[in-house]
Amino acid sequence: NPELKLTALVPAYTAPLAQICPYLDNVIIDSAKNDKADFNRLVKEIKEQQFDGMISFFSNTHNGKLAWKSRIPYRLAPATKWVQILYNHRLTQRRSRSEKSEAEYNQDLARAFLKKHNMPIVEPKPPYLSFPESAVKNQRVFLQEQFGLLADKKWVFVHSGTGGSATNLSLSQYAQLIQGLLSEFDCQIILTAGPGESEKAHELAAKIDHPNVVVYDKNKGLVDFAHSLACADLFIAGSTGPLHLSSAFNVPTIGFYPNSRSSQPRRWKPINDADKQLSSWAASISIMARSSVGPTHRPCANKDRSSDVSLIVVVFSSPRRVASKSIMWRRNFVFTSPKDRTVSLVRSTPK
Repeated sequence: NPELKLTALVPAYTAPLAQICPYLDNVIIDSAKNDKADFNRLVKEIKEQQFDGMISFFSNTHNGKLAWKSRIPYRLAPATKWVQILYNHRLTQRRSRSEKSEAEYNQDLARAFLKKHNMPIVEPKPPYLSFPESAVKNQRVFLQEQFGLLADKKWVFVHSGTGGSATNLSLSQYAQLIQGLLSEFDCQIILTAGPGESEKAHELAAKIDHPNVVVYDKNKGLVDFAHSLACADLFIAGSTGPLHLSSAFNVPTIGFYPNSRSSQPRRWKPINDADKQLSSWAASISIMARSSVGPTHRPCANKDRSSDVSLIVVVFSSPRRVASKSIMWRRNFVFTSPKDRTVSLVRSTPK
C-alpha cells in the first residue's frame, strides 16, 4: 500500500535481515534488555518519527511500556496479558490454544489494522523474502568452490543446533537420518552451524562419515548465511531460526518440534507453501527403506535400485500424530506422510 510507510522495530541481531526486506521503509533497533538509558533513547527516537500507528505482534511489558510512553495515537496488540491496558486497540487472540500459526495470528492483527483504516487487504503469498537470481547463482558458485559441491546434485542443508530454543533430535538421530538419505539419494549434505555450534556440527559429520557431507560453519554474517539458505533444495532442522528463514525463501523444509502444546507444529510451522513443508514432533527414529512392490522392509544398504519408487521411512518409537500431506522437493522428489506412525520420503524414478 503506497499510503503506508512501514518501519520495523527489531533486535540488533536480526536488523541486517530487516534491512534487506523490500517491503520495509525503515528499521529501528530495539533497546538493550534492562538498560533504562537505552530504553529512553528508543522512546525519544520513536517520538521523533511521529508515527500514526503501531502494531505489536508480540506483546510483553517492554513493548507495552514502549507503546504507551511513545504516545502513538493508534496502538494495536493482542488482547492478552495485563499489558493490553497500555494499548488503545486490542484484538482477542488465544495463542496458547495453538489453533493456528504465529504467522497467521500476526496477519490477523495486520488485517484488523487495515480494516479499521479502510485500507485494501492484499493477502501475501510465498516467498516472503527473495534475492535476485544472479545473487543466488553467485552464492551457489561460491559454495561449490569452497566445499567442492556438485551443481548437478540436490543440496540438502541440515541444521542440528537450536541455540537452546527448542527440543531437537540428538546428533545420533540426525546421523541416522542423514545416513538413510545418503544411502537412497546421491545428494550433497551441508551441515550448517550457528555461533557456538561448530564443534557439534563437526561431531555430526564424523558420525556420518561420508564424502558427500560438508560442514558450513563460517559465513560473513546473517545476510550472507541467508543467501546460502536460498540455494538449498531442502532444509532440515528443529524449530529454530534457520528453519523459518529458509521457509521465507519458500525452500522445502522438514522440521522437528518439541512434544508440547505450546510448541506444536501447528503454531510454529514455517511460512513456505503448505506443500513444501513437513513437520512433526521430535522423537526417537529409525531409518529404513522399502520397495514399492511388496510390504517387506529392508535396510537401505540392500535396496533394489530397479524398483519404480523407493522410500525412506522414518518410524517413530511411539505413536505421534502426523498430518496427511504431500510436499514437493523441487522436481522429482515428493515427501508424503500417511495417517499412521510413519513419515515417508518418496522418489519417483525417471522411466
